[in-house]
Amino acid sequence: MRQVAFDMSVRRRLGSALYRDRLERFREERKLSEEDYSFSERDLVAHFKGESRDMKRYILDNQRNAVTHSPANKLSEFMDYGGKGQEKPLSYSAIEKTFYSFFIDGSLLDSPMDYGSDTDSNPRDIEIRQIVELMNVVAEEIYIDQFDPVIGTYRIENRIQKGEPIQESHLRAFRMAKEEILYSWLRYIRQIVQHHFMALGKPIDEQRLFQYQFSNVLWNQIRAYVRRLKTLPVWVNRELSLSVFGGKQNYEFWQTIFESGESPQGQPVLAEPLNLMNMIQEPPEQAAA
Repeated sequence: MRQVAFDMSVRRRLGSALYRDRLERFREERKLSEEDYSFSERDLVAHFKGESRDMKRYILDNQRNAVTHSPANKLSEFMDYGGKGQEKPLSYSAIEKTFYSFFIDGSLLDSPMDYGSDTDSNPRDIEIRQIVELMNVVAEEIYIDQFDPVIGTYRIENRIQKGEPIQESHLRAFRMAKEEILYSWLRYIRQIVQHHFMALGKPIDEQRLFQYQFSNVLWNQIRAYVRRLKTLPVWVNRELSLSVFGGKQNYEFWQTIFESGESPQGQPVLAEPLNLMNMIQEPPEQAAA
């Protein structure tokens, strides 16, 4: 019997729909009004005991889906949802393994679902808004008017090796979107956020970083980091096409480069290791696309 594999984004949308269905069933069985959100995620999961694991996934699918399909999400136009396209730089799978894995809290909340709704401080709503805002920073700094869908992603490094004059802004955007590279540089944003709250003396739950409201100062630091990171010469170095960018590397490969400035094989890649404290300072002038 032939199996039909749904792409991950479709599965997440389905999970979100099932989440809304369970919300309706919960209210009906508890005789609650349609507007009642006085129960928590944990209450919801406990009610459907026979499918508790699925229920937790539905809750997280709803968060993922809300971020992906937010009308405010500027990065969504650069996402390849099917995983086989050659026009867009970011696979949905890479988005899941980075943005969603790093910044969506995977635990169940005990607070009522309508907690903070009257003051715009509901933790899940804040989480959605701030992940979308982070995606917008990345889109504005790296992709909008810089990645060319006409050039696309097909055999870029091979085309570089053959001397094709691919513009630097496109090459940079393509390379920074590769899953193992995106994973490595994006997770440092967690450290930037943690450092900011630590400097303020604010105790936080590290698993729920994006459920705390970020200040303008923190957003400026995040944008500075992305902007400074994209100016590193490594992203437009054509001579590295056969070595560092010649094939798919693992996460540890790029962790070593960012920590030491060299590849695990000892090849110089960066002029110096990343210094996050320097990178979150006032952003330099926007590099020309």
